[in-house]
Amino acid sequence: MHLVSLPLFKFAHKRGTWRISFILWFVLLFILSSLHGSPFPDSKIIFSDKIAHAAYFTVGSAVFLLALSQQSRKNHSPAFLLFACVSMAAAVGWFDEWHQSFTPHRDGNSLGDWLANLSGGALGFYTGRYCQRYINSRPALASRQ
Repeated sequence: MHLVSLPLFKFAHKRGTWRISFILWFVLLFILSSLHGSPFPDSKIIFSDKIAHAAYFTVGSAVFLLALSQQSRKNHSPAFLLFACVSMAAAVGWFDEWHQSFTPHRDGNSLGDWLANLSGGALGFYTGRYCQRYINSRPALASRQ
């Protein structure tokens, strides 16, 4: 099955889809950060928690970029979008670490986790740009369904 034939693909073009997706991403982050202890089982992979932080913030940053691009009427420069994605990751990552400092059995205010979040923000910029190009290259196909 080709990606364009998926029914969810046409929602990528609807106004507000990515903004709602970003809000849901943030709510899920808040819920995961509220859990007592780590929401993931202990892993023998070194730095697995940092990888999880970077991966989660990659998704969030990509969705943020798509929301920003969908909402804006003007084309922003790639440098501005990269700055916006990393800034979002910095702010949300700091809030997440601060929030975890009040959660029992969680280590909040971790510089390593925050840096992993920033890395995810930068990776999310590139992931979001790739997704944006893919979505924008198929508007006619998505609207025919």
